[in-house]
Amino acid sequence: MNPWVFLILCVAAGGALLAQPGPLRFRGSTLLGFLLVTLGMTSPLPLHLTRMMLTSSGGSDAFIGAWNLWWTRTAATQGVNPLFCGWLFYPEGTSLALHTYSLTYGVLTLPLQWLLPLVMPGGLAGAGPLGPLFVVYNLVLLGSFTATGYFTYRLALLVTRHRTAAILAGLLFAYTNYRFANTVRLDVLGTEFLVLALWAWVALLRRPHPRGLSALCGSLVLLAYSSLDYTACAVILFLVAGIAEIVVRATGAGRGRREGNGDADAATSPRGADATPNATSRSWTPEPEPLHRKRDWLGAILLSGLGGALLLLPLVLGVLQRLRQGGTGFDPRLAAFSSADLLDFLLPNPRHPISGRLFAGISARLHNGDAGFGQSIGWVALGLFVIAVGSNFRARTGRRWFWGFLIFFVLSLGPSLHLGGHVLENPPLPQALLSKAMPFLAGSRMPIRYIAPASLCFALAVACGWAALRRRQGFADPSAARPGATRIEVIVGAALLFESLAAPMPLLRVPVPEIYGQIPPTPGYYALAVIPGLAARESMLYQVVHRQRLVQSVETAIPLYTPRPPSPFDTARWEALMQNLGTPGWIESQPDESRAQVIGSLRQILSDAKVRWVLLQRTRPVLARDGLSFNIEPICDETAFTASRENLRRLWPTHEREVGDAVLFMFETTEIQE
Repeated sequence: MNPWVFLILCVAAGGALLAQPGPLRFRGSTLLGFLLVTLGMTSPLPLHLTRMMLTSSGGSDAFIGAWNLWWTRTAATQGVNPLFCGWLFYPEGTSLALHTYSLTYGVLTLPLQWLLPLVMPGGLAGAGPLGPLFVVYNLVLLGSFTATGYFTYRLALLVTRHRTAAILAGLLFAYTNYRFANTVRLDVLGTEFLVLALWAWVALLRRPHPRGLSALCGSLVLLAYSSLDYTACAVILFLVAGIAEIVVRATGAGRGRREGNGDADAATSPRGADATPNATSRSWTPEPEPLHRKRDWLGAILLSGLGGALLLLPLVLGVLQRLRQGGTGFDPRLAAFSSADLLDFLLPNPRHPISGRLFAGISARLHNGDAGFGQSIGWVALGLFVIAVGSNFRARTGRRWFWGFLIFFVLSLGPSLHLGGHVLENPPLPQALLSKAMPFLAGSRMPIRYIAPASLCFALAVACGWAALRRRQGFADPSAARPGATRIEVIVGAALLFESLAAPMPLLRVPVPEIYGQIPPTPGYYALAVIPGLAARESMLYQVVHRQRLVQSVETAIPLYTPRPPSPFDTARWEALMQNLGTPGWIESQPDESRAQVIGSLRQILSDAKVRWVLLQRTRPVLARDGLSFNIEPICDETAFTASRENLRRLWPTHEREVGDAVLFMFETTEIQE
């Protein structure tokens, strides 16, 4: 099917469900509406689930996300702690406590990861050996967009009790430039868990209930294992929402207030969710819940406290261990590079299929040629925000979300103000102080990620303002629990989706050198070494295929601030030997006594690292800078390749196999038990 046709059909069908639920109303219709909109906004991805969308900044980061999902399955199958990986930096292994892991997605997708390889052969429709894993990855991506939109809708509905305003909030937050720029980073894409935690927190503040406490605890566990960045942001969001609730309760309790005077008035109105504008509501104090026995609350507190503590204990211990070994080490250069430019938010969408090419170049010039930082809010969204904020302050409603947006927006600008590609060192911005006060937060390295909570507060502020504005205009039907959208709201929603459009998305088949599928599984715990070496992300992705331990560094894929134990392949002796390995006749030209010493040194290094397989490659597929194709690039020239092959043969391999542009050597080694 043509991608544009698929896009229009899905968005139109989803919009119909969201805009007018009357004749189409059924349980789950709103969730289905967001799902259909997601299918359209990510077109043609739902039609090609075995391919990858890699055009975002750092497109090969998707390979890390795919490896993360696979490692969760591998750890669960072997019954080991997923927060420690013995398959990387082998044989020492490494902690993943501060890695951008997103373990939540890995656990939630375990049934799919076990089932798909059984029902979907690797070669189905040209999917290749990575096909089932890429299907899981893409389903996570689609689910994230859908859940983010729906959870934002439910949170905004709780805050405003106005369905169409809540729908606009869901569209505003789920389909932002920030999210489309990070489809290759599952830990950054997982904003639905941030919304879920805030929704549970606000609901608990409004109507305290034992089940609400359990829901809050569960959502926080999901959030913590999804992203430490967003967990830190949630603390600030909780403070913003909680302090505002306390202030409203302290100033509003005991005296009548008119609807619209407080963020929660609509929710506590005696006439329901859509009381008329002139109806006098009760005190802000929520209606009393039915009396619960003390043991209900005691049970909820014990269950939430002990359950949450036990579930989070492995993560907490892992983080503390890494902090004792050196911590994160705040790097001001990285924070300065990963900050938003003030003009980012004012430029039109750089990913738009019609006008994006022009503005992508402008956005790239703001960030040293990297076009992946385009974080356009959109002119329609900005206009809606200005109107809504004015309505908020006039109606004294939703102001907390405006202040929340302002806090996170300023933090996203980084330690210094970036304006038009220039850095203004003075005065320093609040993020510089925050990073010094809390250097252990990964968000200190990537200030631009504060855009996620800023966008959430932005959407909630718009929802509150729009609800107050429409109620003053008489568009709130007190007899309808779920009023449909008017023509103006349909137009606004369509304009927001068109402005944030990043589809049709270019999709790629990810090539895997055939040799990796030719490495047979062997009993015991052995490792693979690739000569001359691959990029870290590709090495981790190919590990999913060959399923051997890796001894070489993947330092650029696992966080730079996490210290590593020394590897036999990181020594000066190995580097010196590697420099000569590609020299024709190097071993053969050595004197007899020196030749035996060189051979012994090389074999000892392989033995120390438990290396069973050595892979020698001529070429490798490399993702193009624009993310639209893969280029076959040489790793070493023919002379060096031939020399390395002859020298490796002098190390007495037990087996040699040539497949395509690569040669696989097998060596005997002492088995290690884990």
